[in-house]
Amino acid sequence: MYKVARASDGTLHNTLALARRRKISFILYTEGELHVWPGQDFRICGADLNRDGCTDDDGFYEYEPVGFGEYELRVGNAAFRLPTLPPDAPPHPVHVPYDMLPDVCDAWTEPTPEELQPDEP
Repeated sequence: MYKVARASDGTLHNTLALARRRKISFILYTEGELHVWPGQDFRICGADLNRDGCTDDDGFYEYEPVGFGEYELRVGNAAFRLPTLPPDAPPHPVHVPYDMLPDVCDAWTEPTPEELQPDEP
């Protein structure tokens, strides 16, 4: 796509404007990355975007097109800054601490799977 730009002296110039699509894409993981968080509610905010969503069965979410920049991802009481990605990039891995998810930590009656893992030497 070509656009016309006006120089400081008033002359007009054709300029090439490259259309670049960007996306927000992530996978939510437990804090120890042992499991993905399927069906987890979240909110994405930034620029002109204010969107609520839910991860799929693989903890995955993707939305496009979005403008360049960073967007805030809120999951429970946790907040993360995610830069946008080009269309062919893999999703951001996002590790969500258990204590930032009120619906999870309020239901604790037993140790989490990560807490049951033996310590590595």
